[in-house]
Amino acid sequence: MEVISETRLSRHKGLFDLIPRHYRQTLHQGPLHIADGDKKFWRFAITIPKYVDPADFKDRNESESFLSPKATNIPLPSTFTLYDGGQTKGFVEYFVRASLRSKDENRKEAKLPITITNHSPLVGSRLLTRIYFYSIVSYGLIPGMEEAKLSLPQIIKQAMKTSSVPKFGFNLRMDMPEVIQINDPTPIPIRLQAIMKRNFTSDDIKKIPPKIKLKWISIQIIATTEVICEDAHTRVEESEADLDIMNRISIRGQDVYIPCTEDGSFIDIGDLIDLRLDQYHNVCPQHQGTAPFTPSFVTYNIRRFHRLKWVVAVELGGQVVQKTETIMLKILGPSRAG
Repeated sequence: MEVISETRLSRHKGLFDLIPRHYRQTLHQGPLHIADGDKKFWRFAITIPKYVDPADFKDRNESESFLSPKATNIPLPSTFTLYDGGQTKGFVEYFVRASLRSKDENRKEAKLPITITNHSPLVGSRLLTRIYFYSIVSYGLIPGMEEAKLSLPQIIKQAMKTSSVPKFGFNLRMDMPEVIQINDPTPIPIRLQAIMKRNFTSDDIKKIPPKIKLKWISIQIIATTEVICEDAHTRVEESEADLDIMNRISIRGQDVYIPCTEDGSFIDIGDLIDLRLDQYHNVCPQHQGTAPFTPSFVTYNIRRFHRLKWVVAVELGGQVVQKTETIMLKILGPSRAG
């Protein structure tokens, strides 16, 4: 496992060997003759450990690692590649290396890259609930007047929010994922629900709640990768991926409305567009670039975490309200069952 950070004046490195040297095997020792055009092979098997052996790192400087070098039960991290196209590189890479050494110390080597993936139990998504209160004062709340042109007195009354103007108070509940699992067989849930607040709603509007249209929804996953090198030199790289939700909604050709009931009904945007993380995740065993979404993880000199940022705008009564928020997100690796 290696990280490299460069500037015009300096170069910093950090290297951890994750699999101990005693996993090496000697397949042949002694005279060896292979005739021209012939070949020879030796069978072997390697058991890859589940955990890193802390004995190899006991003398390392703790300031040069995100984890204590003395910590036990640290899982072997999955294959990972970070390359920003310039100054920073980070690799968690595994390979089988074979070497042939002759008596005159002439040495030949061959390497075969292998991909290691840490599988997680199938737990699916976990939701975080956010509730926002809004109060709309508008003649547009009256059925049929959503797009009506108001008279000057009506415009003044609406701007002054006088008691004669219809009002509607509601909680907008958003259930957003704080845990997502790659290759989860079920869509990622994104649930929206409106709940009328009767104490803030005109009597006439209580009878016929206004339609609440989803005007806009945008969700991005922000990935942050920190690397730490010798002398505690650190670098941070960040990338953002848009899940393109609004475009996929528009393909359906129908407006989306958020239920406003008291029975707990909601609309699940993720289910509506069949949103799954595996549609965006690409395995790259040749280590030629970072996959769009890799699991959140922390190991000795690389730490990768995620955030979920959303913008949701809804329209009712001729008015638009919008909310933007960012929360921490944990991305789990795929399960063997997924």
